[in-house]
Amino acid sequence: AFVMGVPTAIPFDIVKCDDMYGLVFELVDADIISNHLNEHPDQLAEIAKKYANTMKQLHTTHVAKDALASTKELYRSRIEGLCAYMTDEEVDTLHRINDAIPESDTIVHGDYHPKNVMIQNGELVLIDMADLTTGHPLYDLGSMALTHQLPTDERISMITGMKAEDVRQLWKLFLAHYLETDDPNTIEQFSRKVSVVGLMKMASTMAFSEGARLPGVMERVIGNVRQKLLANADQMIKLLSM
Repeated sequence: AFVMGVPTAIPFDIVKCDDMYGLVFELVDADIISNHLNEHPDQLAEIAKKYANTMKQLHTTHVAKDALASTKELYRSRIEGLCAYMTDEEVDTLHRINDAIPESDTIVHGDYHPKNVMIQNGELVLIDMADLTTGHPLYDLGSMALTHQLPTDERISMITGMKAEDVRQLWKLFLAHYLETDDPNTIEQFSRKVSVVGLMKMASTMAFSEGARLPGVMERVIGNVRQKLLANADQMIKLLSM
């Protein structure tokens, strides 16, 4: 990622402990933007613009073939993990939704939220690059919808370390800068589109989550996906192509 020009901490060594590997990074004199915004709420609008510009930088960075794993294939394998929880028809429908997302050779961070972005000397630096892949920007934006917009206020605060109302405002300002428009209809339609991808991610990642083992959690997630996504799958697929 660093070699490709992604603004991230400089890695300079690999370490091994038993059969586990780790990366050694430069010591970064920075703080995650959730902490920064909690201390400086007056900078929300300024940070939102940088937040959007950093993501646009990723989404205009083209990747050589096979340099990174495919986001679409990652989701395909995750969706297959739902076979134990959903019918074959429902799994096939999720595959159709995934397949409807256009192809692209640009960078996808995969987990872009205020705890995974740091601010250093006024500039943003990305961390937690474990899900870095190549694919369409909708995958990143859908993932963001899942952490910034779709969950309950309690869940948003737990993920981001910020008040839910501040995160929702950050998301609103982010979309306006990312889309380069403050037209509410355009933003609303785009927000609905990325929510489709967010719901797909919510279902597919839960199959591999520790939380899925808690009583009733997987049932609630699947029920939510069935109601909000699968019940209108053809309409959602059409929305992704617009």
